Amino acid sequence: MTSLTSTPMRILVVDDDPAQAILVHEYLTRAGHIVTIAHSGEEAMRVLGEVDHPVVVTDWKMPGMDGMELCRQIRKSDGIRSCYIILMTAVASGGKGVVEAFEAGVDEFIPKPIRPKELVARLRAAKRIIDLQADVDSQSLENHRVNAELAVSHDKLLNVNEKLNQIANTDMLTGLMNRRAAIVKLHASWHQSEQDQSPLSCLILDIDHFKRFNDTYGHAGGDHVLKVLAKELLEMDGGVVARIGGEEFLIILEGMDESAASTWAEKMRRSIDSHIIQIQQLHIRMSVSVGVAGKSSWLNTPDELMIAADMALYAAKQTGRNRVCRADRERANRQFSDTGSQEVVDLDSNRPGSVLLVRPRIMVVDDDQFIRAFCRKLLEDEGFEIDEACDGLEAFDRIKQFQPDAILLDNEMPNLNGLECTRRLKQDEEARDIPIIMASSASGTDTIEAGLLAGVHAYIAKPYKHRELVTQIRNMVDVYRSKKELSYSNRIRGDQARALSILLEFCQGLASSSNLDAVASTTAAITAELSGCRRIVIALAPKGGGDLSVICSVGLNVDAKKKLPPIKNGSNIAKVLAGHSAVVLQTTQEIKDFAGSDPMGMFASGPAICKPLLTSASHVGILIASGRPGGGTFSLAELEYLDLVASISAEALEERLTRRSRDEARDSIVFAMAKLAEYRDSDTGKHLDRVMQFCQLLAEDLRVLPQYASAITDQFIRDMRRAVPLHDIGKVAVPDYILNKPGRLTDEEMAIMRTHAEVGAATIHSVIERAPDVSFLNMAEQVASAHHEWWNGNGYPKELEGEDIPLSARIASLADVYDALTTKRVYKKSMPHERARSIILEMRGTQFDPNIVDSFLRCQAQFELLAYELGDDICMKSGADRFSNADRDFELACM
Repeated sequence: MTSLTSTPMRILVVDDDPAQAILVHEYLTRAGHIVTIAHSGEEAMRVLGEVDHPVVVTDWKMPGMDGMELCRQIRKSDGIRSCYIILMTAVASGGKGVVEAFEAGVDEFIPKPIRPKELVARLRAAKRIIDLQADVDSQSLENHRVNAELAVSHDKLLNVNEKLNQIANTDMLTGLMNRRAAIVKLHASWHQSEQDQSPLSCLILDIDHFKRFNDTYGHAGGDHVLKVLAKELLEMDGGVVARIGGEEFLIILEGMDESAASTWAEKMRRSIDSHIIQIQQLHIRMSVSVGVAGKSSWLNTPDELMIAADMALYAAKQTGRNRVCRADRERANRQFSDTGSQEVVDLDSNRPGSVLLVRPRIMVVDDDQFIRAFCRKLLEDEGFEIDEACDGLEAFDRIKQFQPDAILLDNEMPNLNGLECTRRLKQDEEARDIPIIMASSASGTDTIEAGLLAGVHAYIAKPYKHRELVTQIRNMVDVYRSKKELSYSNRIRGDQARALSILLEFCQGLASSSNLDAVASTTAAITAELSGCRRIVIALAPKGGGDLSVICSVGLNVDAKKKLPPIKNGSNIAKVLAGHSAVVLQTTQEIKDFAGSDPMGMFASGPAICKPLLTSASHVGILIASGRPGGGTFSLAELEYLDLVASISAEALEERLTRRSRDEARDSIVFAMAKLAEYRDSDTGKHLDRVMQFCQLLAEDLRVLPQYASAITDQFIRDMRRAVPLHDIGKVAVPDYILNKPGRLTDEEMAIMRTHAEVGAATIHSVIERAPDVSFLNMAEQVASAHHEWWNGNGYPKELEGEDIPLSARIASLADVYDALTTKRVYKKSMPHERARSIILEMRGTQFDPNIVDSFLRCQAQFELLAYELGDDICMKSGADRFSNADRDFELACM
């Protein structure tokens, strides 16, 4: 006896008859398998507990634990691998006993006496089903892995959101809270203090003569001083520290009243005063002025608390600097009711068009040059940056270039007076929000009212009073810059929220993208939306190395149907993948140097970015984005978004590539498994191919009908293509003498033949229990069980009726019968299309769903063409090999 299998398996043979066990052992050993013998069910359980045996061949009738009980015990045992169980029996395998055996866990029957070829053939079936199970188990594990990776991607999004929140609330120079975050914190602390009835204080401190640091050592020296101060403040226990302006800091002291806060502030001041800072080989000292305010009955809001501390700071500066002053109610009411603090707002220097504002900018507009000179000297000493204009016309031209934070505007000027200049500014989109302080020697009500109606924000009388002028300007700067900061913060937060929403939708879109092209298209669309680029290219690297293949391109001036040439291995683009780092190209020359001639136009104008798509285990490919309208560099936020997109899409692309390879292998295994039902019948030929395509024709036709639109989806059709080949898998349990009998079957033989529906469903169900998330197996179970049910309830095995029969089974039923009628078998001749059509039409509403028969009639030309193209021995319209006994043939065709 020669070996009939190329892959050995470990098999346990269980039989109480030693001669029978040795005989089966001999058959299987010659076939190349590794065989162990057990003489009882109890011994078999011990062997399985010690050594894994994928296949168990057991006798049914044994003393003690018989074959059925052994099956039950195996299926109950968690410690034993799920075996493929073949039951040897001399008892007829039809009827109730078959169902009972399958319920016990039997996978296959083989009658005694054992025929070697049949035994080896059934082991081939076992091997294919075991391999299929392994593939399904692998897919289930892969699905769990993908779900875990999606959870990781979600965590990444949360981390990005947290990072963006941190950026929005952090002063970039010192790492402290910025003004907006500090005010939010102060309000929260105030609310908590109200609830707990606990004390609360705040400090505002300002570096004395900070302008000298910038003037002497440059802005780098000034920045160094700010960083040193921030570090020292953080080292002081008990306070929440924020930078709220250029050299101004806010400290919130929870649980401290004003007296304790003053003591804390004095300790801090002395520590700073004694600290030596090294700048450019020099050792210098700095000092601070501090204002302290504690929560009290005369302060009603957290904003008033902060204003009181700011007033105290001003008092500290007025009385000599380098000291701590506490807020005083009478002083506040008497001297500081109109005073606002000078503030420096630090805008995002990475934002296109933004400027790092070091000092507030004031435009002084007056036709009197002596007044302009006076205002310049006075305001520059107070830390303002000044520009001048001699009348309204000159001011209107200079304002857009200088971009002031406030305008001190004389009313009485030649050419264009203050009122008319104000009206023009309020009509200009870029200048309308700049606050205007109108100066005039006229103090009449009509003049003031006219100015306010024109858009003036405040009025000040000439001659100027030093403190009143400075206070008015500072108030206007505070209001204007607070409004700009709020607007900018809102815009940043809006951009962040939009980006995060897009990224979340991106993850959801990838989860529902069924194939590689869908993932690539989704990635390209998201990249374009987040980066503003018009041209996107995605190329994949082959597993074994070599040129990169372009699988998605957007915005290229090429024929959409034309396949783009590969990106050569060794090119600069391919080197990006090997280097693991993105390349950002700002200018056209940089792009030309990097991409060369670029005949396909993958790079447009700058800026452009070329990012590697990497996973922890693989170099997936390249993402290219270019052609940004208006140019402009990529912001840090945009680069972070693109990093996240590249990371997520690389994982998704890798997973789809793996899935595609796995699906191709799985489909081959499924189809090979389905062939098990056909291998004993040499006449069936391309039956499975034909039935599968017939079913797809019917499903595609039915899905356009409203009643099937929600049921017949793309997934339904994909599942049907995999499920339908398994419709007759149960025939592996039907003996050859019945399956290949040329004449009419006896009632007993027909009963055995009909068990194949339940046997097939039970076989597939056993696989589903181990892989419940594989959708096509559920459909395969329905098709195997119900494709012989009739619309009128006269079918088998469960006599289902109408729409109680699964839709997939109703479709497969018609497709299977048409193929059986038009194909030659050992027990029948082939039938011409016209006769098969007539029989199906006659069975409309009895055996077949009327809607599916109508669909068949619409598709019948395609059915006939497929039957011819994939035919084994098809009878054409000539009428050759017509039936002489159509009823008998139809009965056999429907088995």
